[in-house]
Amino acid sequence: MTFTRRILAGIALALAASGASATYPDRPIRFIVPMAAGGPADQTARLLARMISDQLGQPVVVDNRSGAGGVAGTDVIAKAAPDGYTIGMGTISSFGINPGLMAKMPFDAQKDFTPIGNASATSGIILATRDAPFKDLPGLVAYARQNPGKVTYASAGIGSVGHMVGESLNHAAGISLTHVPYRGTTPAAQGLLAGDVMLFIETSFSTAMQYLPTGRIKAIAVTRKQRSPLLPDVPSMGEGGFPQIDSPAWFGVVGPAGMPPEVVRQLNAILQKGFSTAETREQLARFGAEPVPSTPEAFSAYIGEEIGRWTRVIRAAGIKPE
Repeated sequence: MTFTRRILAGIALALAASGASATYPDRPIRFIVPMAAGGPADQTARLLARMISDQLGQPVVVDNRSGAGGVAGTDVIAKAAPDGYTIGMGTISSFGINPGLMAKMPFDAQKDFTPIGNASATSGIILATRDAPFKDLPGLVAYARQNPGKVTYASAGIGSVGHMVGESLNHAAGISLTHVPYRGTTPAAQGLLAGDVMLFIETSFSTAMQYLPTGRIKAIAVTRKQRSPLLPDVPSMGEGGFPQIDSPAWFGVVGPAGMPPEVVRQLNAILQKGFSTAETREQLARFGAEPVPSTPEAFSAYIGEEIGRWTRVIRAAGIKPE
C-alpha cells in the first residue's frame, strides 16, 4: 500500500469510527457474562446493563455463556465485531489467572480485547472449622509450621481465586497447606461445615454471612491488605503480617479489540458515574461486592499486573489445570 493510500485508509477508518459513535447505539447491546447466572459477575453485569440502558436508551441484553472456567464466554467477546454492540464481563479468571494456567487459550487476554473499565470486586475470606486450633492468621501460620501438610483448605477448584490465595500464603509464609479442590463454592462450603477440611478460602462473603452468626465456623482473615467494610470485625491479611496478599476477585467490562475510542469513553463514563453512587454501593454490598470503577487505561494496566502476578504464583507452585 502506498503512502497516500495509507493516509486515505486512516482517514476513512477515523470517519467510520466517528460516524459510528455519533449514532451509537441505534440497536440493542449484548452483554456477555462468561459465568452462570446468580453469582457476583452476573449480578454486577445486570447492574451495569440497567445503567447503560437507562443512559443510552437502548436495551442491554445479558447473555450468560458459562463453560471452560470462563474461557467460552470470553471468547465470544473476543470474536465479536468491535462496534460496541457486544461487550462483556472481564473477570480475574480470564484476565488474571487463566493466561498463566492454561497452555492454550483461543484468545490473547491483552491483545484481543478493549478494556473499558474495572467495575466491582469481592473480598475473599479464610474460614475455619469451629474447632480449628487457631483463631487468627498468625495462629494459623504457627500451627501450619508445626504441622506441615496437615492443614487442609478447600477451594472452588484448581485455578480458582481461593486456590491462588492458598498458594500465595504457602509461598509467603513458608508453610504447606494442603489444597482440596471442590467443584464449586457450595460443595467446598459443605466440606468445611462437615469437618472434611480445616479451612475454606472463599472468594466472596456469601458463606461467611450465612454461617458465621451461627458459630458453626469462624473467620480467620479477609484476603485483602486492609479490612473490608462489609465485615469490619474480621482482620485483614495485612494485619496478619502478609500485606502482599491483596487478592480480590474483580469484575470489569471489556469489548473486542479495535472498538471506537469514543464508544469506549461513552461506556466508561456511564460505568464511573453509576458505580460511584451510594445506591450502587448498597446494591453491590448485598452480594459481598464493592465498587472499583476505573479508567480504560488504568484497567488495562491492572490486567497486565494481574497476569504477571498470578503467572508467578502458578509457576512457583507448579499448578496444572484440571
